[in-house]
Amino acid sequence: MNSGDSSSSGKGKRGKPMVPPSPSVTRASAEPRDKTLETLDEYMGSEQGQATSTGATISASSGAREELPQEWEIEEPASPDAASEEDLIQRLDKIEKRLDAFENTAYTFLLYAKQLTDRTASFFEDIFGLSQNDIAQIHDRLGVNFNNKGDFPKAIDAFKRLSEIQRTASSCFKMGVAYDNNGDYQEAIEAYRSAISLDEGYLKSYYKLADAYTRTQNYGEAIRCLTQAAEMDQENAETHFRLGTVHSARGSHDQAINAFNLVLKLDPEHAGIYQSLGLAYEQKGEHNKAIEFFKKSI
Repeated sequence: MNSGDSSSSGKGKRGKPMVPPSPSVTRASAEPRDKTLETLDEYMGSEQGQATSTGATISASSGAREELPQEWEIEEPASPDAASEEDLIQRLDKIEKRLDAFENTAYTFLLYAKQLTDRTASFFEDIFGLSQNDIAQIHDRLGVNFNNKGDFPKAIDAFKRLSEIQRTASSCFKMGVAYDNNGDYQEAIEAYRSAISLDEGYLKSYYKLADAYTRTQNYGEAIRCLTQAAEMDQENAETHFRLGTVHSARGSHDQAINAFNLVLKLDPEHAGIYQSLGLAYEQKGEHNKAIEFFKKSI
């Protein structure tokens, strides 16, 4: 077995190389180190077959980032004699066991790791033949993680790939949120509209769509959107509260007060309702009424 075989790069799909375990690993102490991670080191090789780390990172449970080597340093025995058949069988058996353990860890890594590159996802897809649902979950988690740490362009790319695999109301909604966070309001609007077209009852999309219209000062569309949501569930206090907020931003104080009073009737404990009513009355010029509700908000 030639040591150079395990580090050749190749431009096509890369199969499972049959390599012996490193002597440095077999001489490890009795305290077990997760051998699946060592196998993972081997399969994370760069496209040029280099044995140096390129700074791939994962998030540990404590939140710290830990560098993951891309490749093992493979050492072959110095003896020129060919290995015996028995020795080869033992070595192949060890490799098979390590690969089985590695496959289980790889699936967990793909689905739950905090940071994962698209190249890695594609690599494991080739190795294990992941289903479309598996790949969709990977891009979903990538998009969520990128969005939550503020890398919105990468989140957008991840959710685009998710939508290509599984175009659902949820995937379109998440793509809209990433666009929204990135300040791409028109693209966000299109994504939210797509989510609603796929599921007319997807209430969160109505809310976010109305928010995007409000940010672009398209109050008429925001009101139309929330009115549709209110027609689906007339007892939903949150929908009426959002509708009142848009009316207030538009300067339609009477409509805002009507919407807020309906919220007060449906849910007297709704967050911000007394303050919102106070502001609406203040803007309308009814100061005594405004003071009454401001006092109740304290």
